[in-house]
Amino acid sequence: MLATTTSATPTLYLQEDKTKPNAGPLPVPVLEDYDISPVTGFVPHDQPLPRLPQAYFQPWEETMDQLNHLIDSRQLRAKVDQWPVLDVTQLTSLRERQRAYVVLSFVAHSYIWGSGLDVSQHIPEPLAVPWVAVSDILDIAPVLTYASNDLWNWKLKDPKGPFELENLETLVTMTGTKDEDWRACRTYRSYSRNFRPGRR
Repeated sequence: MLATTTSATPTLYLQEDKTKPNAGPLPVPVLEDYDISPVTGFVPHDQPLPRLPQAYFQPWEETMDQLNHLIDSRQLRAKVDQWPVLDVTQLTSLRERQRAYVVLSFVAHSYIWGSGLDVSQHIPEPLAVPWVAVSDILDIAPVLTYASNDLWNWKLKDPKGPFELENLETLVTMTGTKDEDWRACRTYRSYSRNFRPGRR
């Protein structure tokens, strides 16, 4: 990687593309164009949505409000089986699609594995159809990934406070325990702390 030194603020360039005559050096891509923060890395610089704002998606969010209870009481499958099939094109922003992906991933895995139940061999249409659809939009697999479990699953206790462990909280957990919350929060903080593209 090369850098010009003709100004007070150096401009970074990628190595010259030798496949194109006289192409010259290419400017380094802007991190934000790829949803990467120069401060927090792949952890979003803006906080993930704590819930979807549209009333249309409240069947999902109402289930999330009761997720730990529904898992423990073995009522989650009956609840999800009654969902309507919702259209993910009603999601209007990247953050909304990420929130939907988090919600559906947690519900799907909780539905399959249950709590003291036999492993489910199928996922009902009201869960499977939007989960696959929003996964396709985000170009990510319909499974509980690092993105859904960690990167898009946190909030600041004090919105104006720092991105530090003491100020972080997990949005969704399967157990509702402090242990699961603490593990996730340590992951967010350690990952962002180790991402320093401008470090010298």
